[in-house]
Amino acid sequence: SNNKIKLLIDGKEVEFNKGLGTVASNPSSIKYDVSGANVTRFISYVGIDRSANHLNSDCADIQKFEVVADGKVIYSSDSKYPKGIKYDTSAFLVDVEIPKDTQTIELKSYSGKHTWADELVLGGALFMANGKFKNPNDWSEVDKRREINNEHPLLMMPLYANGE
Repeated sequence: SNNKIKLLIDGKEVEFNKGLGTVASNPSSIKYDVSGANVTRFISYVGIDRSANHLNSDCADIQKFEVVADGKVIYSSDSKYPKGIKYDTSAFLVDVEIPKDTQTIELKSYSGKHTWADELVLGGALFMANGKFKNPNDWSEVDKRREINNEHPLLMMPLYANGE
């Protein structure tokens, strides 16, 4: 199997070479130190991985996804998807402006009733930045893996800045 992220977009399965993912919890959280990088935007397709188990109605059901800058929620999927994100929900584009001088960005996903197959992925995720990231080598690519639980991400591939 290839390690590409697969999301449903407008009824079609679309593959992404880069992105990241996690199993939604209450919440699951991926936090980035972006101090000094002058991050201006976060852009990503957000959805449930097409390889997630969806045979049970309690599976692949995510309450919401949030982008948090320095502790303040700057984006929530709640307004667009008040009943949550399901396996058959088309992935949606998040393009959010990051407040000036933001030090940390946190990506949070909240599970539905259970955490079963709540595999949220961010396809083509990137930060737009005018500065340099402190430790860019800390963001290294790893293989997509199926041994998952609520404490460890499903897959971690680096976000990339300005398409690089």
